[in-house]
Amino acid sequence: MTHTLFVCTACASCQDGQRLEESGGQRLLKSIGQLHQDWPLQDQFQIQPVKCMGVCHRECAIALACMGKFTYIFGDLQGHEAPLETAAAVLHYASQYHDRQNGVVAFGDRDPRFKTGSVARIPPVVASSVAMVP
Repeated sequence: MTHTLFVCTACASCQDGQRLEESGGQRLLKSIGQLHQDWPLQDQFQIQPVKCMGVCHRECAIALACMGKFTYIFGDLQGHEAPLETAAAVLHYASQYHDRQNGVVAFGDRDPRFKTGSVARIPPVVASSVAMVP
C-alpha cells in the first residue's frame, strides 16, 4: 500500500515582511529529500510537493495520506529553523503513521511538534463506502 507525504512548498515564503528566495516549505522538502534517501521506508512513501495546502496561518505544513487510513495535516513545522531536525521528526512520525493500520498515532506517542501542530484529521476513504447522497 503506497503512502504519500505531501509537503507545502509555499509555506513561510516571507520573513519579517521580506519575500524569501527559498520558502521554509522548500527548505523542509529539501531536508526531507536528503534524509529520505537513507530512510528504511523510502519505498513505501511517495514524497509529493504541493504549491499550497491552504493553511497559511500554520506555515510549514505537511499531510500524510494512504487509502483506508486517516489523512492528517500538520502545520507550524518551522521550515527555517533546524530543517534537518524537523525533517527527521516528520519522517519519524511518517514511520509511526505507516505502522498503524488506520494511521492513528496515539497522542502520547507523538513528537511535541505533532501534538501542537495538528490542523486536521480526515476520515479514511474506503472504496466500498463511497455513495451519493440524494
